[in-house]
Amino acid sequence: MKTLIVYYSAYRKNTEKIAECMVGQFCGDLVHAKDYNENDVNNYDLVGFGSGVYNQKMHPSIFKAIEKSNLQNKNTFVFSTSAVGIKKYNNDAIKLLLDKNAKVVGSFSCRGFFTTKILDIFGGTAKGHPNNVDFKNAEKFAEKIMNEI
Repeated sequence: MKTLIVYYSAYRKNTEKIAECMVGQFCGDLVHAKDYNENDVNNYDLVGFGSGVYNQKMHPSIFKAIEKSNLQNKNTFVFSTSAVGIKKYNNDAIKLLLDKNAKVVGSFSCRGFFTTKILDIFGGTAKGHPNNVDFKNAEKFAEKIMNEI
């Protein structure tokens, strides 16, 4: 199954690490959202969209990539990294995918190290994430999608 993962990762490259882990499972292609061309999806059976969480939302470039792509009946999935690692941050992207008549076959999230000047005093939050457990969970997620499609 030909797979493309479109991701945005800037701060600590947490999402990029998870994207690289997943793309290894899919034996697919990885493209940063800033380099994404909406025509790319035509060549793939499965397209994943992932981002770090910034101010409780996925990065705008992910929404832009989804909006400009023809994803009708395309198998898609969403993933994110955040300080808390909860899937609710994926919901807006999932809704947009469904509005474009894409098939959403999965959603994944995990923690990613985050710090600010104030949090630096305490050493940040989710330090050491993503870690080996997070990578293993990302691999299992990718494997599950491959087995279900």
